[in-house]
Amino acid sequence: MERSIKVIIVDDSPMAIEGVKVLLEPYKNFNVIDVFCNGKEVIDSDNLVNADLIIMDIEMPVLGGIETAKHINYMYPNIKLLALTMYQHKLYLKDIIGSGFNGFVNKGSMTEDLINVIFEVLSNKRSYPKDIKI
Repeated sequence: MERSIKVIIVDDSPMAIEGVKVLLEPYKNFNVIDVFCNGKEVIDSDNLVNADLIIMDIEMPVLGGIETAKHINYMYPNIKLLALTMYQHKLYLKDIIGSGFNGFVNKGSMTEDLINVIFEVLSNKRSYPKDIKI
């Protein structure tokens, strides 16, 4: 039996959260253990220490994904971080990589790309869109 991958989703859009859940549903080894709508909630959570993978939006109220990722990466460097965003600017990608995200998926191509990027990140690879120059 495959090991269960404990996932936390952090996004201020309920629609995006449901979209991620639907994409993960066919894969029985993914277990969504918690959902939050901003970075402060995930950082303050007792469940954070249990996560294997955090799929997180970049733009959120209270505490955004970049600052949240820096904190999580410092405290729990073994947790894999995957960024979700609508933005693809060069500077943004540098911030995403610099804050410790292992992968990046544009919300516009989430249906096509999310699962492949997750498997790459869980295989200790970095996965960023090929068409974006860093």
